[in-house]
Amino acid sequence: MDVALGHGTRLEPVTDWIAHEGRLEPELQRFVVKLMDRTVAAGIPVWRFYLGLQLLHPQLQAMGIVWRRDQAVQVQEIPRRQGIQYTSAYIGSPVQEIREQGREVRYRLDTLTEQHHITLHEIKAEGGTDYFGLELRTSRGRLSPIITFATDRPEGFSDVDLADLRRLVDHIGAVVEMQVTRLVAGTVIQTYLGRETGRRILEGLVKRGDGDRINAVLWFSDLRDFTGLNERLPADELLDMLNMYFEAIGVALKKHGGEILK
Repeated sequence: MDVALGHGTRLEPVTDWIAHEGRLEPELQRFVVKLMDRTVAAGIPVWRFYLGLQLLHPQLQAMGIVWRRDQAVQVQEIPRRQGIQYTSAYIGSPVQEIREQGREVRYRLDTLTEQHHITLHEIKAEGGTDYFGLELRTSRGRLSPIITFATDRPEGFSDVDLADLRRLVDHIGAVVEMQVTRLVAGTVIQTYLGRETGRRILEGLVKRGDGDRINAVLWFSDLRDFTGLNERLPADELLDMLNMYFEAIGVALKKHGGEILK
């Protein structure tokens, strides 16, 4: 009973902030920084925090957000391209273990062997001593985020620390799900309507007649003999070629402030 009261009291300032201020934070990265600052201030020895988000994106499978207590730039985004699940970066990793087996994982990093995934060895090499991860359960089911924590404290996480981290994940679930929903909505609408038009629609420009006059160059681009190529090439080869063409054109347009509308 004393232990339960102790760790509940320690986490209370963090959960109060989540309920009253954190849920209003418009950017997920800033939410993570403020959350982790308060978590560490509460006495929970988190050194590294990772949030893995499954996306609905034409080029990206997922997005990783990494926070480190001892870095000047505390938060970094790590894009995961489509097909990441077939690579060594994912296969055998703790994230795969959590996602596909639906359970918590914990590794003491001072007892790793050659059979453990390279991710764990990299975290150990950077100063980590203990690693803990679990699924953040949301209404997205199998697309729910994955969260991992690492500490650099020599003795690792205590049982009370782990109990607090589980409670913390439960408390941030609704906020993260809201942020992910916003991110997915923005990606989908920008993919099919364009960056600027998508942004304006999400800001409320939806009534009939809404719009602005702008100066723009419209570029219509096509592939020579595409009808013939469509008849001669297998579907998978044709799609690969279209994807390469889209990538080349899209990168060039983006550098000059353009956007693809179709």
